[in-house]
Amino acid sequence: KARETLAKVEDILQGIGLEKGFPFPLKFGGEDYEGEEIKSLQVPVLSPGYAFVNNFLIVSIDTSAIRKLMDTEMGKEPSLIDDVNFQRVKSVFTRKSNGLNYLNVEKSLDIIRNVVEWDLSRQERQLKKMKTRKASLESREFEFPEEQKGELETCRKKLEKKEEQVYILRTVLEKKVYPLLETLSVIKSLGINVLTDEEGA
Repeated sequence: KARETLAKVEDILQGIGLEKGFPFPLKFGGEDYEGEEIKSLQVPVLSPGYAFVNNFLIVSIDTSAIRKLMDTEMGKEPSLIDDVNFQRVKSVFTRKSNGLNYLNVEKSLDIIRNVVEWDLSRQERQLKKMKTRKASLESREFEFPEEQKGELETCRKKLEKKEEQVYILRTVLEKKVYPLLETLSVIKSLGINVLTDEEGA
């Protein structure tokens, strides 16, 4: 039933994407990994997806995590239970718990850094294309000079706006984001223990 329900969800998401005119299609792709099918939604930066492994539904914001989980299940990758940082966090909570939330801060910060650097790189590529476009307009011969003037003015305004956006992003990253990530890098992991008594308190 879960497989049928998820197939319906895929159809609904694709319909929403078409109806709303999203810049990218909300379409699920499939890949075979170690004999199991991983379904993923191809969107910028991440590829959220799901898979059924030993009759368990695995959902992740990125399919690389699903592949890693499969590798762990098959003994190709070390288990979280064997991770030194996780063991340290768990050792702090001696009482029986109803739930333990664990965050690998070190890896999370690496992901954040990769995402912001990807965005900066994307905007820098856009800026480079705009500069190339402006140079092309300046070198072209137009039948009507006013037409060239109009297109150049439009291009110049877009270029100035993009240059400002890239400058602001670089400044924010260098003065705020990177220093913050560096400060937080001293934290290797974070754990939250949930304790509930018999009355649910």
